[in-house]
Amino acid sequence: MIGKLEDKLPHPVPAVHDAVLAALKDLNLPVRSDGADKLAAETKSELSDKRDVRINLTTESEGVTRISIRVGLTGDEPQSLAILNAVKTHLPSKELPETPKDKPKPSEPPPA
Repeated sequence: MIGKLEDKLPHPVPAVHDAVLAALKDLNLPVRSDGADKLAAETKSELSDKRDVRINLTTESEGVTRISIRVGLTGDEPQSLAILNAVKTHLPSKELPETPKDKPKPSEPPPA
């Protein structure tokens, strides 16, 4: 969908959801609605210019969450990036886990 910023974060949905709420507080953005479980979450907020902010979290794989941020009807990349960066400040540094296709086969030497 056009105007939506997406990223994968190496944390489960509940941890990312907590970071989203903390980030919105840091940015003085009100939480208009919020719903979450262990597999998904949706948080809605609003900028001072009355544009809607929608943040969706879904489980990508075990311990990995896909975050989707949309500001306004058509999207606002600088605002979305500011929100994403604020969310990341509330998460411990972690690398995305390797997927099975990323791992060398036992018969292959590891890449140099």
